[in-house]
Amino acid sequence: MNTIFFRSYACEWQKIRNTIAIRLCILGACFIPVIMVVAQLYAPDQLSYSANPEVFWERHYIRTWEFMSVLLLPFGIILITSMLTQLEFRNTTWKQTLLTPQSLSTIFFAKLAVIMTLLFLFYIAFHAAIIVSGIVPGLLHSSIEVPKHMPPMGKMLADAGAIWLTSLPLVGFHYLLNLRFSNFIIPISIGLVCIVASIFALQWKHGYCVPFSYTTFHFLTMSGQEKFKFPYSIYQLSWVWFAVFVAIAYFSFLYRKYKA
Repeated sequence: MNTIFFRSYACEWQKIRNTIAIRLCILGACFIPVIMVVAQLYAPDQLSYSANPEVFWERHYIRTWEFMSVLLLPFGIILITSMLTQLEFRNTTWKQTLLTPQSLSTIFFAKLAVIMTLLFLFYIAFHAAIIVSGIVPGLLHSSIEVPKHMPPMGKMLADAGAIWLTSLPLVGFHYLLNLRFSNFIIPISIGLVCIVASIFALQWKHGYCVPFSYTTFHFLTMSGQEKFKFPYSIYQLSWVWFAVFVAIAYFSFLYRKYKA
């Protein structure tokens, strides 16, 4: 069973090698860090390591995540999930895929695993870019010092894990939408509505009811801007919402009419 799954996973991964999904993932991860490099070069007295050596890494890390967590990360998840899931619809290859000697469950979870792999790749690339963007200005500008101490890797890894976890509801929900609708405009449009709803939820004391806002709520917590104390853990709720969305997507996938 494991061999069949890994073969299916490898096959799904092979399908995206000739798409822009991987390049988009890396470029998206580097976009904000590149802007932070330019900002440090433009305003070295305020943003560079030389301005605040003792707290530079913490502030640099928070500033970079601030631009990423609210809008770019959710939109990136929506876009990547759509690109990968819609491949079969766009190439009209669902029937060929379903005729291969593998179960529907294997196909379903192999596709989901590829999406999760790309998400993991994004977080690795993003955090590597954060570190590089803190060092490069000192190499390019003579008045900026190169950091003399390493960033707080423990905190960065912990936050990366928490943000990965809180992004799962959006992954599960959008995977469900893209398996349900063959027109990619519909899932992306609904996803954009979810992003807008998550922004409004930040000002609501019951914001934990909107699972797509969990990533930003974690950012507010890690940056010391937490506004509300929720009665439930958004990290536990992330698992619950993800499981619910994936379960609905799974049974919807099993009983789609075109599989008959």
